[in-house]
Amino acid sequence: MMTAAGVVLALIGVIIAYLAWRGDEGERRNVAGGDASPSIAPSNASGNASSSTPAGPLRYQLDAGSLDDRTVRVAATTSGAPEASTAYWFILEINWGDGNTDYYPRRDLKGDAATFDVTIPADASTDVVRTGKVYALTPAQASQAQVYLDRQANPAADDDFFDNPPGEAKSAGVRLPF
Repeated sequence: MMTAAGVVLALIGVIIAYLAWRGDEGERRNVAGGDASPSIAPSNASGNASSSTPAGPLRYQLDAGSLDDRTVRVAATTSGAPEASTAYWFILEINWGDGNTDYYPRRDLKGDAATFDVTIPADASTDVVRTGKVYALTPAQASQAQVYLDRQANPAADDDFFDNPPGEAKSAGVRLPF
């Protein structure tokens, strides 16, 4: 016969399993849609791929498809509401395979959904893992991200990336097929 404590523990286990399943739901969608076609398009006529905006903090769902050896098309859809004085940036994460990851700001999403292309330089190695993720940045971090993005336009520039994740992740990472 089950005691009251046993029933409570079983109920808590069911709740934890359900919450874990819900939390992984976005990851499952990323895996299922990970090989999106290069014709990823926004879902409405205004050019934004935003869904209805339910209550809650802004989150992004990312899909990526290869256009060529060095260009990927990314579709970022949103749910939730943007937070005041927060900037949302698509960051290219490059894992060098030696325990070092660099974080290159590539696009200010301004809290909106968007479809955009991400290109790597002609001399960039395609042997490293590149992942894209959206981060929520403070105004100071967003200002620094813009400086880094501007420096990336000059091939001779150094110091054009963050050494550590620059803010709070607002999407699951999507592997970019370069």
